[in-house]
Amino acid sequence: MTSVDIDLIGVPVFVVDVEPDGVFRLVAINAADARVVGVDALAVAGRRIEDCVPPDLAAPIIARFSTCVASADLMEYDEQVGSDVSPKWLRTTLTPVVEPTSRRVVRIVGVCVEITERKAIETELARAVVLDPLTGVMNRRGLEREVEAAIDHGREADEAFGLALIDIDQFKSINDTYGHRVGDAVLCHVANTLQAALSDGEVVARIGGDEFVALLRLSSPNDLHERRASLQRLMDRDALLVGRAVHVRASLGCAIWHDPWTLDDLLSAADADMYRNKIGRREAA
Repeated sequence: MTSVDIDLIGVPVFVVDVEPDGVFRLVAINAADARVVGVDALAVAGRRIEDCVPPDLAAPIIARFSTCVASADLMEYDEQVGSDVSPKWLRTTLTPVVEPTSRRVVRIVGVCVEITERKAIETELARAVVLDPLTGVMNRRGLEREVEAAIDHGREADEAFGLALIDIDQFKSINDTYGHRVGDAVLCHVANTLQAALSDGEVVARIGGDEFVALLRLSSPNDLHERRASLQRLMDRDALLVGRAVHVRASLGCAIWHDPWTLDDLLSAADADMYRNKIGRREAA
């Protein structure tokens, strides 16, 4: 059989021997893989995996090799390699070589294909699914994911959270008076104002034409009322948008989560609270 110089192969390739005691020893690594991983091919050849790379990198590599050996079947996975400045994504395929007599996996051949560009596209598409294209905040689907996670965390850690529902007052009138360009600027202004007012772990979502929701982490039920008052003050401010002063006002409604409430339950409670708030603001005007 004619041997093949793996350095002639343009994609990263490596060969690992599986010793009887379970040690994984690097037999060969081609120049393409050495460049990606950042190692000297001659220096690492013949060494154990844990002697070739730092411990934090060796552990997941050994775990994947062990899974491949246990299944004795082809295995694929995505991995990120390289420096923090210019990381690369690889799709790695592990092919086990089985010794015919013992049926033991004695060698693993790895072949890598760079998928950095595809990963970037996948990330962008994933973001687009949960983001509002106009304001850049989350859309309803993104809010659903965040609330589901907050509910799971709330049940495990017994931590409170709530929703603030924000509805821009007289938004149709703003569009009719100033045009949709100003109307869009108002929506972006409200989204940016809300985002700036939130803490880590809190999110803003636009769930309708002029409706926003803020997911708030709370230390107590009283904290929700204080946060609403703070958000109300931020919303009731004139803004200079597209070269003109615009009278921006919003009505807020809040609800704190109670098990077994869902997102719809929270929104319903917040909407009822907002309706009461609207009536109170009209009567006070």
